[in-house]
Formats: sequence, structure tokens, C-alpha cells
Amino acid sequence: MMTAENQNYEVCVVEDDPLVSKGLTSLLEQKGFSVQSFATGHQIQNETSSLTCCCVLLDINLPDIHGLDVLRKLRSCRPDINVIMITGQADIPTAVKAMQHGALDFIEKPPTADRLIEAIDRSLQLSKQEIQNQPGDNGELRPPLDKLTTRELEVLVQLVKGHQHKMIAHELGISHRTVEVHRARIMKRCGANSFAELIRIAVLSGLQIE
Repeated sequence: MMTAENQNYEVCVVEDDPLVSKGLTSLLEQKGFSVQSFATGHQIQNETSSLTCCCVLLDINLPDIHGLDVLRKLRSCRPDINVIMITGQADIPTAVKAMQHGALDFIEKPPTADRLIEAIDRSLQLSKQEIQNQPGDNGELRPPLDKLTTRELEVLVQLVKGHQHKMIAHELGISHRTVEVHRARIMKRCGANSFAELIRIAVLSGLQIE
């Protein structure tokens, strides 16, 4: 795996909270990255054409422009730059929309160092062509979703939509406990260690939720 310690890459951080921005900058610089910081969406949009970074860490909740709008602009004008979304709330539907609009990944605050660097390292290994042809474009399921049963896929779709267990149980005509059992099995079969990781795996594997 490509590691930050022996690479000289620049990362752009778009974060309006000064303390969070400082913390992310300090962490990334310790790992060998150079960092360019932006406090608003307008700031990075005004410099889109001249960006030299390998990827952008973009907060979803910015004071001037919603992070999804900034994401769309970046992916439209600079498809060569990967975008990793950062969110302070477990807003699964918004995170899913971000990935559907081209975000490489999404990370919940506060991100651990390992989780953050893993996402950045992964972005460095993906070419522009690989990003444009992310799973989901052709509607075909890829591993590990092909390990799931039809019912488990139905439950997963509801989970990705952000529905609570009680709502899923009512929608599918099963018990609340059965939903919990399905969720546990889905996470195990997908190799997900957290719910956020499960959602990321589902979207990157091509799960259709419309």
C-alpha cells in the first residue's frame, strides 16, 4: 500500500472550524503531506482550476455552500482530484448522496488517524479512469454484496436509506428482532466493522437504492 511517510503529496482541507482544521493539518503534516487549508466552499471553488492537491478533505456542513454543491463543482471541473467527505453527524442519506456524486469516501468526525490515512492512501492508488468507472455505474453488484441473500439485500437497501429498524420491520413485514439479526449477518458477510463502513461498502459495491 502507498504510504504517506514516503510520499510528497498535497492534501486540501476544507473545514470552517479552526480547531478541526488545525488538527487535521497537524495530523497530515506529521504523516508527510503538505496541506492547503480553506475555511469556506467559495474559497476552494475560486481556486479550483489551480489546485495541485492529490485529494480534498471536504466538510459537508460549510457556512456558505453545502458540501454536496462543492463536491459537484470539484468533480465536474477537476475529475482528477479525489474528494473525501467529512461529516459531523451520522447523516447516512447525505453521505450516500455524496458518494453517488463522485466522493471517494466519507468519514465521520472525529476521524481516527488510521481511518483518515487509509482513505487518502486509497485515493492515491486510484487513477482518473478508475474513479470515473466506480462500482454502481453499471448497476451490477460486486463482492461482497453478492454474498448476501435477497432478504439481506432488501434490509441493506433500507439501512442505506437511513431507515430505523422499526420502519424497516414494518416495510418488509418482519419483526424488529429479525431486522437486527439480518443487520448483524450483513455486517459479518461484508466484513464491516462499523455501520458507517457497511454503508461505504454498500455504495461502492453498486447497491441501487432508488
